[in-house]
Amino acid sequence: MNPRIAEIFFASVMTAGVLVWAISLRKAANLGKQTPSPDDDPWSPLNDINDRTTSPSANVVTGERTVSGQPAGVSDSLARLMMTSTTMGPFSSSYEIIDRTSERLLVRPSGSSMGNRSAGVNFSEAEFTFERVDRNLVSVRYRLDFDRMAARLRRATLAIILGLGLPVLILVGSLIWHFVVRSANPGVRWQVLQTLQIVHVLWPPFLMMQSYKWRRTHATTFVSNLLASLELADA
Repeated sequence: MNPRIAEIFFASVMTAGVLVWAISLRKAANLGKQTPSPDDDPWSPLNDINDRTTSPSANVVTGERTVSGQPAGVSDSLARLMMTSTTMGPFSSSYEIIDRTSERLLVRPSGSSMGNRSAGVNFSEAEFTFERVDRNLVSVRYRLDFDRMAARLRRATLAIILGLGLPVLILVGSLIWHFVVRSANPGVRWQVLQTLQIVHVLWPPFLMMQSYKWRRTHATTFVSNLLASLELADA
């Protein structure tokens, strides 16, 4: 390979790699600190016409649904459904009901690990309030908090970007520049193509950041479907 071509290829790949690394660093530092738009995901329940849903902050999703019944009965049914739902998996081992009255149901994680929870229940806290709006209609307002999940994913993503991505970029760039690009052997200079290997440390942070959106969407969908189940059970 011509030395000039090797230099241009190396410079192009490394420049693109550093740019992607910088973008991932910025996105990871802001993970959970910026309010996502419902338009980001067409499957998001934030666009569900049956739920009046808003996102008042980056890590909180709120919504409201009207179901049949009385506040006390709806509260009991929802608590029972959450504890027995197959979608939740071993719910009782991951979460616990902190408070349950005819007006409020509060659920929080009982452990510190997210590993044994399904994507549908990766919230830091779920609060439901019940208010009678008619003789046999109850307004159920819910608030899902994702602060803990966002903080953990942010730390893990930054650890990969700074602890793995940056050293690999520096090490691979230095080795290929000194021993491949600057080599007098044309055959060795062809190994400059190995610069593309840096992609292996550039994509994982984006996957982890995307998982935050997926988990938010799945959790909100789960709660929306759970409230729909109350109506089906009552029908």
